[in-house]
Amino acid sequence: MKPILLTIQLLVSTLTWGQYYSDLEVSPNQLTPWTVDSLGEYSRTYHFGFSEGECELRIFVDDTTFAAQSSCYTWRESLGGFIDTFYTFNNVRINGTKFYSQESNGEFMVLNTETGQTAGLILYKPWTYQFYAGGEFGSVLPDDNSVYLVGDYPEASKRILTERELDRLNLDQLQIMRNEIYARYGYKFREGGSMDTHFKNEKWYRGNYNAVEQWFTVIELKNLDTIKKIEKEKTAANKG
Repeated sequence: MKPILLTIQLLVSTLTWGQYYSDLEVSPNQLTPWTVDSLGEYSRTYHFGFSEGECELRIFVDDTTFAAQSSCYTWRESLGGFIDTFYTFNNVRINGTKFYSQESNGEFMVLNTETGQTAGLILYKPWTYQFYAGGEFGSVLPDDNSVYLVGDYPEASKRILTERELDRLNLDQLQIMRNEIYARYGYKFREGGSMDTHFKNEKWYRGNYNAVEQWFTVIELKNLDTIKKIEKEKTAANKG
């Protein structure tokens, strides 16, 4: 990842550089700011790249907490095929239509073409193709009004959960919710253990990695702490 751009560069980028949508160059006069009533409307999945370079960028907004994470299907020779790979952006924030992170700045825009309008996000330092010096436009996935995630408890990765709502779950449910965060990244559970058995029965699960904590978002880290707290309290209550 390349270092962050100067703010002044972000403000003039749509006027001075060309952007790309898939492998097509986009003219600045085709773009208008994508304004919303609530920043939560930017919690979407954005499609970047094309062909074997296709990736998704998932943006999560929960009040004043922001997270962004890329998910790509990448060839790994050592593993003998394509696997899901991830990268979690650092120091993410959104101000108006502007997107900021340690890796790249950007802006939420609407692409206007002869066939209609497409909402999306421009990143001025995209990770997909280095020759896109002016940035790349990633479109919102069709019919995706939020971020789609697999599992029974996707909310544990999408928004900050309260102790009150977690307290309604039993210990088994809390255990599944907590470990599902790991499973979505392809964590390899202890072979023959209860979580290994459970997730191997899920069609979406692929065990690829021995460690996945490096990809956890600020939302997931907060929820893991809260889930563990409620599990500890419920365990103590059951013993009492």
